[in-house]
Amino acid sequence: MNYIPPDGSVRACASSWATAVRRNMRTEPGIAVRSYLPEDFESVRRVTGDELASGESYYLEYRAIRKNGSIIWAADVGKKVLFQNEEILYSFITDITEKKQNELKIEKAGREVERTAKFLTQLYNTVPCGILQFTTDPNHRLVSVNRMAWEFYGFASEAEYRSEVITPFQMVLGKDMDWVL
Repeated sequence: MNYIPPDGSVRACASSWATAVRRNMRTEPGIAVRSYLPEDFESVRRVTGDELASGESYYLEYRAIRKNGSIIWAADVGKKVLFQNEEILYSFITDITEKKQNELKIEKAGREVERTAKFLTQLYNTVPCGILQFTTDPNHRLVSVNRMAWEFYGFASEAEYRSEVITPFQMVLGKDMDWVL
């Protein structure tokens, strides 16, 4: 919400910004804009307070309540500056609702992929049949083998199996090779 009036003055800019905020955010007489969700307020206060106290600028993301009651995500960048012997705060607020919703969807999808991968790994390692994966090139190099496969051939560990077996076709009898390949 960056509005710079035609005269470019800081005071006019601050006044115009405040007017724009009042149109879109909840306000009460005598109280600054109260647009944070209650559960976000403490982290907003802590981050801005700590960074401003150290003289640094701050950046944070929080949920804000618009005047109509809808909730948006806001990115807020601010810094204290001295202007005409008065300490003022420059704060630039941007609506990042769509960006945040997309990030949350990606996080959710990532958790689902992780859950599915864990399930499939557990299934792969516990299914009561041997599973071998190998390349389809003429070398048929072994890529992956589950526990049941190496136990089926009488090996005590995957490491032992892999030390002796380069391709699963090593375990096929010579007389059966023609119909297997």
